[in-house]
Amino acid sequence: MTPMPLLDFLRALLKGFAQVFFMNNALTGLFFLIAIGVACQASGDWGPFWGSLVGGASATLTALVIDRAKDPLHTGMYGFNGVLLGVALPTFLQGDGLMWGLIVLGAAMTTIIVDALSNVLTKTWDVAVSTGPFVLTTWLLLFSVAAFDGLHFIAPVSDTLAVPQAARWADLDALLALQVTLRNISQVFLLNNAWSGLLILLGVAVASRGGALAAWLGALLALVCATVLGADRQTVQSGLYGFSAVLSAMAVAVVFIEPSPRSALVGGLAVVFTVIIQGALNHWLAPYGVPSLTAAYLIAMWLFTLPKMDLLIHPHQPNRSSSFGRN
Repeated sequence: MTPMPLLDFLRALLKGFAQVFFMNNALTGLFFLIAIGVACQASGDWGPFWGSLVGGASATLTALVIDRAKDPLHTGMYGFNGVLLGVALPTFLQGDGLMWGLIVLGAAMTTIIVDALSNVLTKTWDVAVSTGPFVLTTWLLLFSVAAFDGLHFIAPVSDTLAVPQAARWADLDALLALQVTLRNISQVFLLNNAWSGLLILLGVAVASRGGALAAWLGALLALVCATVLGADRQTVQSGLYGFSAVLSAMAVAVVFIEPSPRSALVGGLAVVFTVIIQGALNHWLAPYGVPSLTAAYLIAMWLFTLPKMDLLIHPHQPNRSSSFGRN
């Protein structure tokens, strides 16, 4: 185990928060932590706040104990999946001692899974693992609730799918559209709070104005798409059709593909596709009471970033040129 000064550990922990939005900046992470606190203060439930700290610390400490590479550890790359898991479990499970133990265990597992998936996805196809460990670990823990009497969902699982009341343009005024757009951003951390969304957007802007613009436009386009498609009104207005799309917009337009007008257009297409995937996953998982988390973003991000190495506009060309304008 490589020793790590407390200040360096705290900085790595905050960067773990920041890396949820692809940012390597401790101040950005502090903005995100405050955003979680604002939402918890409004709801009266501080479980997600403490859970994010416990999950991030567990994942980071696990990486430290198993002597992971210094740069990924210090930049928060081993922490952000644990942060998200720490927010998710108190959101969906009853907060007893067993649940907190699962946060520690699950967050530690995300660190192991980061390396496992990296050996397959990153080394083979040059695509990011991203939130894959969070989705996989959290899904396994939530699906296991049906098998163990000691675990319980906060809300009972419905045996039938609710009949949606479709979103309409008439439901939206300028203020509500602004609030929903910000909730699309805050729901990346499973927070239904527009003020939290604003703090998160400001935190992203601290590190990357281009990233903040992509997040905002992705959130707005997701609202437009979900409304045009007639998704469930309450789900749309809670931001649950936009959070994965926000990450897709950032990932494809500015993070994993070299920013350009063409990547911006492809990023917009990724947002539309993400909203559709979100609807499919919501319908599939609803009878089990298990959320889709960021799975829609993962599917879209993997599909839209894989071509940067392997999909050719002109297959007869000898060089492996990118369809996104990047060699």
